[in-house]
Amino acid sequence: MESLRKHPSRTRAGGHCDEEIGPAILMPNGTVFAIGATQHTAVYAPPAGATEEGTWSPDRTSPKTLTTSFPGAVDAPACLLPNGKVLCVAGPKLESGNDKGYAGEPSRFFEYDGASLTEVQPPESAGALRTYSCRLLVLPTGEALLSTCTSQLYIYKPDGSPHASWRPTIVEVPTEITRGQTYEIRGTQLNGLSQANSYGDDAQMATNYPIARVADDTTGTISYLRTHDHSTMGVATGATVVSTKISAPNMPVGPGQLSIVANGIESAPVPVVTK
Repeated sequence: MESLRKHPSRTRAGGHCDEEIGPAILMPNGTVFAIGATQHTAVYAPPAGATEEGTWSPDRTSPKTLTTSFPGAVDAPACLLPNGKVLCVAGPKLESGNDKGYAGEPSRFFEYDGASLTEVQPPESAGALRTYSCRLLVLPTGEALLSTCTSQLYIYKPDGSPHASWRPTIVEVPTEITRGQTYEIRGTQLNGLSQANSYGDDAQMATNYPIARVADDTTGTISYLRTHDHSTMGVATGATVVSTKISAPNMPVGPGQLSIVANGIESAPVPVVTK
């Protein structure tokens, strides 16, 4: 395994050259929030037509409104929360030493709501964290999991709830599921609205795929089914009906509620009976 210490940045005739970038997240409104390693952020708005050009709006987040300046994301993670906000990590750039040019301590955590950045409470170890050792992943529960390249994990619980139009919907599913068998589910927005997770240039942990689960009516036990052979990996598919196949594991028999989760957002459940 590669050491957590980053390789020194290359230099050019003009001086120091940054090699790293920050994450970029596709948001529910179709724009992309790009978080730079340069203490700047920008928003990309797609064009109205396929043959036209989109537009960039630099510093749309107004980082100067923060109590202290936005430190930048030199190899750092971000994720799209179910409430539509982006959780991101940034840290101060090191000016000397073997890790010159990379982010040092402490790592700071921010939420972007589509208009501005707000700093949020960091985990207790943030003072010793460098951004490049952090990873964020949106969970099926709607929470965000923070990994720090150590044995310690953290859970971030966002506020609010997703807009109703962001949820996947189930259009067609078998009413009876036999363990060990494979079935097809049809619905809309089964892959969500975004890949929802991003990290600089070294790691990706996209969630643009459906997660199927059944909650047992009697015990509340949740069983996850394998999904595969998706008809598309596209996101934000709107009203277009797409499909995925589900394979039922050795799960409790009896009545339950089946739902699809994408980007941490759950569909309305439908009743099924497992045999």
